[in-house]
Amino acid sequence: MRHWVVAFIDSTLVGTLALLGPLAGSVFFIGLAVLLALIISPVGLTLALTLLSHLAEVSGIEFSTMRMAKYAILIVILWITLLRYLSEKKALGVGLGEIEKAFALFIGWSLLCSLFAVRPLGSALTLMRLTTFLLVYLVAKETIENSSHVRLFLWALLISVFSSSVFSFASLASGKYARFTGFFANPNAFGIFLNSSIPLLLTALLTCRQKATRFLFGIGTLLGSCALLLTWSRASWIALFGFVLTFILVERRKKAVIALASVAVFAVIAVLTSAVIYSSFYHLTRIGMSSNRRIVLWQHGIDAAVDRPIIGYGFDLRNTDVRGEAAMTGISEIISFRRSDEGYNPHCLYIAVLVGAGVPGLILVLMIYYRLLKSQCVARSGTSYKANRVMHSAMIGMIVGSILNSMFEMGSLLGSGSYVIYFWLSLGVTAAVSEKKLEIWER
Repeated sequence: MRHWVVAFIDSTLVGTLALLGPLAGSVFFIGLAVLLALIISPVGLTLALTLLSHLAEVSGIEFSTMRMAKYAILIVILWITLLRYLSEKKALGVGLGEIEKAFALFIGWSLLCSLFAVRPLGSALTLMRLTTFLLVYLVAKETIENSSHVRLFLWALLISVFSSSVFSFASLASGKYARFTGFFANPNAFGIFLNSSIPLLLTALLTCRQKATRFLFGIGTLLGSCALLLTWSRASWIALFGFVLTFILVERRKKAVIALASVAVFAVIAVLTSAVIYSSFYHLTRIGMSSNRRIVLWQHGIDAAVDRPIIGYGFDLRNTDVRGEAAMTGISEIISFRRSDEGYNPHCLYIAVLVGAGVPGLILVLMIYYRLLKSQCVARSGTSYKANRVMHSAMIGMIVGSILNSMFEMGSLLGSGSYVIYFWLSLGVTAAVSEKKLEIWER
């Protein structure tokens, strides 16, 4: 099948998006016309996901419409990629490694638990959505075939971070100061997106020899880091700190370790010895009511998990499913469970999994993290190319940051938004680099 035939199928499917309305239909038709140019080769799918997934909220387009359109885009380009592989008589050489097996075990166990869930169908649908992230990982690993593809991905990532960060900074020019959200509807989601993107931008900055390219990736890294700080997302700050600390430890950059430790010690002393600084820190980090609400959500989640420690309650829960109908006591509990029909969100991946799939489910999530870390450590020790070693060090830092972030949010591993895609894209691309013996830059 020639490329123009696939292009015709693509255009026909894309044309149906016009049904979304004049504005939304036009925007996505133009966007996917550009996508056609990208899908000249299968790697176009990975590039398209990178360029489009961070667009969750655009002026004039409702969030629900955007989400539906992006899922439509994902389905369309997956079919295009499949048709292209079949037309070129390529074998889909996607094998199940340790990471894929751990993910599949988690999904399998959770589906079994869904049979006994409070809402079996809703729980199963949630797990189907989570499976998409594994598919993204496999597609990235499969379609990245050479070093040029890796560099294209890095440029697409830079464009995504740069555009969303500039969009947030532009809001300051209009005199409207608020927590930065990029093109996401939520600052925490924007923070997780940046946590998953900055490591590879930093890799490009540290390893590229061309001054102009290093300058551009340096600007992107700086803008992304500043935007992350201005999300005022505490979980994302912790993830960023975990990434930086892990990266410099793995890379054995002693001066950076000493500098970071000195800054941390100085900050702690300043907060503890100055009433003014402590007060500012207390308000800026929103310690107090927000933290108390999370603690209340965690307590009720753990209490519910004690009653069903093996199979849990499934993954489509309401507040009343976890808390029950007892009278509420205390302002934190009233605020946390103010709507009984609202979905239960403990703001902690580990508690959410514990409630949803019991202790076995939690163990399997930890196994996924372990195998992700192990794969990067093995890949790092198995290459002599400096740029690749730096890339794997950055990925180890990103995974550690994700582990920390997941203590306070649903996180980048199994979250509920398109920001999770960047975590799995980065892992898929680096897996391709390792397994196919690619080099990021030409020597």
